[in-house]
Amino acid sequence: MSSNVPEEPEKGPKAPTRNRSDGGNGQPEHRAQPAAALAEPGVSSSLDAAPPAFVAPSGPPLAPKDLDVLTAEEASVLGRLGVEGAREEIGVERMFTQAGVNPFDEVEWEMRTALISGTDGEVVFEQRGVEIPKSWSQLATNVVTSKYFRGQIGTPGRERSVRQLIGRVVVAGGDGTINEAIQGLAGTGLPLALLPLGTANVLAAEIGLGSEPAALAETIVRGEPRSICLGRVRGADGGARFFTSMAGIGADAHAVAGINPDLKRLTGKGAYYAEILHQFLVFPFPYYRVSVEGAAYEAVSVVVANGRHYAGDYVLAPDARLAEPRLHVCLFEKAGRAAAFRYALAIQQGELTDLPDYRIVTGRKVRIEGPAGDPVQADGDIVAALPVEIEAVPDALRLVMPAGGVESAE
Repeated sequence: MSSNVPEEPEKGPKAPTRNRSDGGNGQPEHRAQPAAALAEPGVSSSLDAAPPAFVAPSGPPLAPKDLDVLTAEEASVLGRLGVEGAREEIGVERMFTQAGVNPFDEVEWEMRTALISGTDGEVVFEQRGVEIPKSWSQLATNVVTSKYFRGQIGTPGRERSVRQLIGRVVVAGGDGTINEAIQGLAGTGLPLALLPLGTANVLAAEIGLGSEPAALAETIVRGEPRSICLGRVRGADGGARFFTSMAGIGADAHAVAGINPDLKRLTGKGAYYAEILHQFLVFPFPYYRVSVEGAAYEAVSVVVANGRHYAGDYVLAPDARLAEPRLHVCLFEKAGRAAAFRYALAIQQGELTDLPDYRIVTGRKVRIEGPAGDPVQADGDIVAALPVEIEAVPDALRLVMPAGGVESAE
């Protein structure tokens, strides 16, 4: 690509979200009104509940027989896998924002002084040089600046703009919920912060985000936003889907497609292990044709990694970095159950890169072909069917990093 601003994923059937790794409900994330819709805030007690960020909640996962809520594309993919009877879900149109445009850029701003005086005329609060939406009254300016701006007045840490109050989106969930959120956030410039509540939490592991509540809160509020690359999967129908961590083809994707959601609710990662064992017994191990920057390869399973981690804290691509606009194409080149067992054991022991029939090839553009209709997973959801093209999209998302985290330190 010549531009660092990612294209909006093309319209068409919405990419499916079945078997999400975080137990999401397959629906688009809840959209709060961003800065473009900022009206003058009231001055009642409702202001006391104003949150510093938006939160996209997650819900229960889809069950395998919940075919009446699957997307058109997912129904097509599952149909090719032998599951029939799905009908398209109801979509939610974009509101209040434009694709690829930072909502704050659609607001007219002006600089003001927030000034509050007592009944005797004595100044009790003053802050100069405050950036406020032009449509707001002076009373709204005074209330919001005095109550919600953080930091000591007169110091560099003092907030100076309403943009800083709602300048990041917080997603509570796992990798599937995050994947839903980035479809709307990519290219907007709004930072994404994580509250990891999923099964594998691959992206959280990638950036060194722990689970201690106080540290999570500190990162959400004060973490540094950094630009990262996203991967983008484009299916044969032209539909496109961003991903943060990885896309998989072969036994990996068939395992994601076949996970039993009821078992997942009871056992978490145990459901993945059960389905991987099932695929070990039934998967035919076909060879897939892989092209990386025009160079041809063959493999029985392929993981296109944007980061190091896979299925939690396992490492497939040790040299991959989120900030680098380069994909690491992990090729499992030997077929058969004995080879699959050897690969699984090497992943568990952290010795995968020592195997002679495991190869990593890097590039920005990848094309994968194989059995028509074979599923493709991205961030733990089935998103397309073969053939697909996958590309790196540089500087597509601003991700909030923890202080001292893996990516923030590099």
